[in-house]
Amino acid sequence: SNVKREEATADANLSLYLRSLSHDFNNLLAAILGNAALLTSLLPEDSEAARTAALIERAAQRGAELSAHLAR
Repeated sequence: SNVKREEATADANLSLYLRSLSHDFNNLLAAILGNAALLTSLLPEDSEAARTAALIERAAQRGAELSAHLAR
């Protein structure tokens, strides 16, 4: 029926949108993760700045996990 076809099209469009959004978000997270890793490598391990960089890295990794759920 037309309603089922419209629902299937809407579902496919939503899925495509979420995959696209996930891809773009992951590109941003890759930049954050790369810079956090660079900071971590440049800072003394026991510094407050290194702990902050590690927090940023963990938050970006969590964001990547959440983004992966959008792409499913």
